[in-house]
Amino acid sequence: HPLTHTLFVGGFLKLGNLLGSYNRGLYLQILTQSLIMAVVMAYSVNRLYKKGANKVWSLIVLSLFCITPLYSNFATMTVKDSLFNTFILLFFTLLTGFVYEDKYKMTIKSGIALVLSGLGVMLFRNNGPIVFVCTVLGLTVCIFLQKETKIKDKLINTAVLAILPFVLFVLINALFVNALGAKKIDGKEVKINNPNDATALGIGMVHQHFKLVECFSVLDNIILGVE
Repeated sequence: HPLTHTLFVGGFLKLGNLLGSYNRGLYLQILTQSLIMAVVMAYSVNRLYKKGANKVWSLIVLSLFCITPLYSNFATMTVKDSLFNTFILLFFTLLTGFVYEDKYKMTIKSGIALVLSGLGVMLFRNNGPIVFVCTVLGLTVCIFLQKETKIKDKLINTAVLAILPFVLFVLINALFVNALGAKKIDGKEVKINNPNDATALGIGMVHQHFKLVECFSVLDNIILGVE
């Protein structure tokens, strides 16, 4: 899991410990996560409706968000994918608004929202930067193909703004990882260049799926992974 997600979950667990139970902290995390997802989903439907979508179709989309088990499951899970997908939805909702909606003007407030949502995409999943590489490449292609000057200018401005989250992401990783002790063990600085270095320091990996081989037990799989 990314460092940011670890801090997010760990912060709520520490808060729960202060309140007398880790479960209370976990409950507060799920509640916070659910509220964030609900606000972003409602905002995306609102943008869809203001764009000119039929009210019935807008209600259908809202209903899908409300009743589809996938979204409620995401809201109550502690994995990184929940907020990652939420930030992706917010980022592309803002992005399409900037480019294709004449009445939706880019303000300082909305620009900051775009940058922060993009930063969230990268901070809550390690392959988040790939989303931005693809986004900037896609915008670049659109800039060269677009003939209408007004839309081309919007695309250029949006592409420049979309690069800022990636710059902030690189700076955060460079400046704050060491400050947070992410490369320290028992207070001592360590340098890990490969899995063997990590193993020598007593660091192992907990796989998302415990069974690497279907017919092996969990212990056998762990031993297989170490070997």
